Amino acid sequence: MAREDHRKEVQEWVEGSCRECGNSFPQRHSYERSCPACFKIERDYKMLWGDLAFLWMQEQLKETQLQLLDAQRALKAVKKAQAQPPTKTSPRFRDDLLRQVISLCHPDKHGGSERATKVTQELLSMRTKTTRQKKRKT
Repeated sequence: MAREDHRKEVQEWVEGSCRECGNSFPQRHSYERSCPACFKIERDYKMLWGDLAFLWMQEQLKETQLQLLDAQRALKAVKKAQAQPPTKTSPRFRDDLLRQVISLCHPDKHGGSERATKVTQELLSMRTKTTRQKKRKT
């Protein structure tokens, strides 16, 4: 039998869960309840190299499944964090204090200074954002 024939045969198998060790195993028939390794151990049959290789692959699969589960949890946590609104990085002023600061920095009080204009524009932008946030909350 060629390798390709074997591949076709195993594609028809389903995943079973061993009643002894709980690991996944390829279930060829619905009546199979134990993985091949547990089946042999249960009956005190000799374990061959292929059986030991199967046990090794079961452990590799279990470890990979645990890593996948950890990665899924981490991804879920990242998505949850991204879904939350970003934290404020700009300073918050009370409305009355913000109005006073704008008044003090206004370019009219500083001879039309470019720096005063930029600072006032930024402060006005902060005031606009604060006003929008308050409207959303109400």
